[in-house]
Amino acid sequence: HFILNQPQVESGYYYISYHSGTKAPFQFVIRSLKHFSVGVMYEYFSFGMYYGMLFIIGIYSFFLYLSFKDKALLFYLGYLFFTGLFSMCHDGLSFQFLWPTMPYLNDYVFIISIMCMTVFLFLYTCFLLELPNKYPWIMKWIFIYIIIRIAMHVVCLIYFPYIRHLLYIDLLPLILSYALAIQCYFKGYKTALYLVIGHSFICVAYALGMLRLFNVIIPSFLNVYSINIAVILDMLLLSLALGRRIRILK
Repeated sequence: HFILNQPQVESGYYYISYHSGTKAPFQFVIRSLKHFSVGVMYEYFSFGMYYGMLFIIGIYSFFLYLSFKDKALLFYLGYLFFTGLFSMCHDGLSFQFLWPTMPYLNDYVFIISIMCMTVFLFLYTCFLLELPNKYPWIMKWIFIYIIIRIAMHVVCLIYFPYIRHLLYIDLLPLILSYALAIQCYFKGYKTALYLVIGHSFICVAYALGMLRLFNVIIPSFLNVYSINIAVILDMLLLSLALGRRIRILK
């Protein structure tokens, strides 16, 4: 945010130099101080609601894990944590509040958080659908993927620093989770319906994000914060699925 000290004349000229290490859309807007203040107030209020819901769901899930010791709950907690970290990097709150003097950390934490977020979501889906008991070999491929993904991140960081965001690779666990949930639902496991609907919101949000990244659609409130909206809807549906599993455990 930059304050423009515009003199009392009809027109003026300002020059700005902008450089980004990655391809990203840039939206430049000039607003009055009053309009800017009102927008920031509503924006931070929305952020408070969003991260507050993540925190409440996380605390509740933590105490459930202490009671039932269910691995699905543990992976759900990991998904919540890295989703919150990813959202803070995406919203710009991480280097504003967590590491204000080291903004370069945002790029690395963003990559790690999105990788861990999709992996924990995949593990949560597998354990909720009880796939490790039905198909034990699936866990071996999960660990192979994690090792390969970490190796790719290290190699790109050392030898190809300009290749930072391997978003297509990180989408693989999400797509697999979506496909497994659909398959289990059609096989008669009704709890999988919550996962199918929740993952649908995440897939739509990622699609909007990719379209905005490649300048196919104009940035707006809906597509900029679509990932936040989708995460909350997904969390609520995953919580319903988790509640049904807990009733079965009881």
